[in-house]
Amino acid sequence: MQLGRRLARQLAEAGAGAAFDPQADEIIWPRGRVKRYRAPREERETDKLSLNWYFSPSRWDGAAAEILAQVRRLCPEALPRRFGLFEPLQERYEGPIEFVDFCRAEGWDHVFWKSSPPFFGGSVFGPDRPGRKVGDGPQVGLFTVDLDGAALEDQAWRDTVVALFRSASASAGAFYACATLESGWTATSANTLWMTAAAMSQRVLTPYTEWLGLPPFSPWLSWYGQEYLPLVLDGLISMGEDLSQDPPSLLQRLSGRGRQPELKPTLVRLDAGVLMRLGQLPRHHSELPTIPLKATLTYELPDVGPGQTRPIEAAATEFPKLR
Repeated sequence: MQLGRRLARQLAEAGAGAAFDPQADEIIWPRGRVKRYRAPREERETDKLSLNWYFSPSRWDGAAAEILAQVRRLCPEALPRRFGLFEPLQERYEGPIEFVDFCRAEGWDHVFWKSSPPFFGGSVFGPDRPGRKVGDGPQVGLFTVDLDGAALEDQAWRDTVVALFRSASASAGAFYACATLESGWTATSANTLWMTAAAMSQRVLTPYTEWLGLPPFSPWLSWYGQEYLPLVLDGLISMGEDLSQDPPSLLQRLSGRGRQPELKPTLVRLDAGVLMRLGQLPRHHSELPTIPLKATLTYELPDVGPGQTRPIEAAATEFPKLR
């Protein structure tokens, strides 16, 4: 065991990459706040990968602190540097306790933050927020982290992001989570992200006001907690190779000889839920295979032209009982 970990660290250090121990569910190299990504200094167009975790009200208390604990363990670059309710951000991040106390005092009403490259930042929306628009869907909390899609050309960063997505989804108790790639964003030299008209037309995720069902498209990464498993598991198994019992070895992944072809869907079953991955590289949902889900589980979107927004027209009719 120790010999394997030493070998993994040596390979990762020699290749300027990262080593992940799937048994311990942690990155074992590099440690600490090592700068593994050098962001371009000029303004540029880029893709944005959004990691979105959804929680029922009963799971919300403690969810943000748990995700931040996983972020600190796996990729501290994603931790908040400054946060608040408006620009310029007034609060300096001191730790998860102080962060959660601030969010709770503000009613969890769209607290957002900036992070270090390759992460741009993130935001939280809690259930029962002041002024929340109440509709037909259940109340939910949403925790989002955004990062530069350019970093994911590096396999070490892809491994790190997948490890974070999987670990945070399971340990924080998300009933659903997804990682979606959007193109057409502008990144400034100050690591700030701006939305263009092209990016706006791709905004298709469930809004933060309420849960209206699963999205009618397939994200690169998706997580289905125990609440959704009875409704989706058959469809996931029908299209994905199950790696739960026989995952690619760390040495295979570090050397680029893993078992997963470029667009081969795979799934991993854990006690807390199932992780679905549609290929090694993140891609826009229009380029990914469709996960077979019942229409009653997904919300609907209208057809729109370039530069137009995509409002949700109808909610799903079948919701699981959110714990």
